[in-house]
Amino acid sequence: MSYYPDMLQRNLVLGAMFSRIPQAWPQVRSCVFMSIICAALCVCASACFLPMSTGAPQSATTVGKGEVGLTAYAEAPTVDLQASSEDPYTGDYDYSPLPTMSVEAAFGLTDNLDLELGLDGVLYFVVPVPLGASLGLRQQVVDMPELAVAINARVGYVQLTENSSNSEVREEFDGVYGKLTGVARYNPHGVVRPGIALTLAPARVYLDRANETPTHYDARSATLSATLAIALGNFELGPFANLVAFDSPRLQGGAVFYTGGFMFAWRPEKVRL
Repeated sequence: MSYYPDMLQRNLVLGAMFSRIPQAWPQVRSCVFMSIICAALCVCASACFLPMSTGAPQSATTVGKGEVGLTAYAEAPTVDLQASSEDPYTGDYDYSPLPTMSVEAAFGLTDNLDLELGLDGVLYFVVPVPLGASLGLRQQVVDMPELAVAINARVGYVQLTENSSNSEVREEFDGVYGKLTGVARYNPHGVVRPGIALTLAPARVYLDRANETPTHYDARSATLSATLAIALGNFELGPFANLVAFDSPRLQGGAVFYTGGFMFAWRPEKVRL
């Protein structure tokens, strides 16, 4: 006879508990978000990768004087500036398996010259962790209905710092790089805009690990890129694929690998006279 009162009491208790979930959801969501970020930073630090995105994708047009454009893309895998053939931190990796994400803003200084500012980082699930920035110029040298060609030069910086796992010593990994890119696109003002690009990227890398002598060395990469952009008004989106050759004194014989990703952009269409 006591079954129904006990069941009613239990249901009341459960109802009270579940009624508090909507009130506590903001705190739970914040906790989960911060946990993801902390986990991401820990993974990045423990993996000891210093990723640098390649030159893809690239635009062969400029935004026009006084106009502003925005491009974002994610890529994986990518160049690891501190990759080593005999490095216990990175194992057998000749590249960074971590996906990178780059966001680049362009401002038109003239109709054919853009000033560009980029932010570089790594992606953990959907959480971007910033690692560096870059500054550059894009000059359009060919502007025809069926073909556009541009040259881009930029300099950038990436950095990762952490505390050593077995000491309180702070470790630092950073790199200064330059990029010189030539890019061409067919049908640059149409709906389907296939393109190719070649990027040369020298870098100066600094490593400072616990119980090791700090070291500087030079690294270099060359990237051949193919992009298939689909234009929807001022928006562009599409996949890209890269063939990357990377070499440094720490990597015996260098490394050649493929990368790929997806890009989207908002770039105003220049008025063609």
